[in-house]
Amino acid sequence: MVKNAAYLELALRLELPIATLDTRLVEAAIRCGVGLVVVDGEMPETERS
Repeated sequence: MVKNAAYLELALRLELPIATLDTRLVEAAIRCGVGLVVVDGEMPETERS
């Protein structure tokens, strides 16, 4: 999805973590080294979890 790609690109450029419940975006962020904001200790399930 284009919005997710833009969100991830912005996080990379600004060196900021992202907050999302989108599993595919979480996986892409992990692969790219982008940090994740975790709320209440919960993260979406990914294949790596």
